[in-house]
Amino acid sequence: NGTATNQATATVVDANGNTLSGVEVTWSQDGSALLGTSPKTDANGQATVTFTDTKAQTVNITATVNNSSLSKPSTFIGDSGSVKVSALTVTSGAVANGTATNQATATVVDANGNPLSGVEVTWSQDGSAQLGTSPKTDANGQATVTFTDTKAQTVNITATVNNSSLSKPSTFVGDSGSAKISALTVTSGAVANGTATNQATATVVDANSNQLSGV
Repeated sequence: NGTATNQATATVVDANGNTLSGVEVTWSQDGSALLGTSPKTDANGQATVTFTDTKAQTVNITATVNNSSLSKPSTFIGDSGSVKVSALTVTSGAVANGTATNQATATVVDANGNPLSGVEVTWSQDGSAQLGTSPKTDANGQATVTFTDTKAQTVNITATVNNSSLSKPSTFVGDSGSAKISALTVTSGAVANGTATNQATATVVDANSNQLSGV
């Protein structure tokens, strides 16, 4: 988060293992970490530096004196205290038959855009869709949920983490594979002159009574 620190401590000795005080250690790193100021070695031959980062990553910290150097890795993790939903993708077009699924994927990051794993996302919708079970976010900060419906409609899917949420619409369509005529109306009374007309109207629906167009 740019303020929390990791630290490194180097111990400087001479050829016989005697600790040396007052030696300036040169510090470096191979990522985006910001190194603080390090004092010269103390009476124990040690010098310590602290460093921050805004990127969740592992950096290699190197301490150098003259031509002697040692390196070790240091890891920064995402800031779960600033968790938010940064993106939401939603599919559409599943048949409203109670088994075909649309899906939604939420991406969860911290204030610096680092993906956060192991975060539980709360899913909701504003229609009659049935939401499945969603695992916690993976290493990419993503969690996916699938959902079904028996009503041909558009529902708004919402992903929430803490007080952060995003919503997007997802559409279910009628099941033309289960098309049937649910009603028939017929008029009577036209004059039998070859031009006057009676008419018949059929209503076509699927197995869940969703009206079907284009049949």
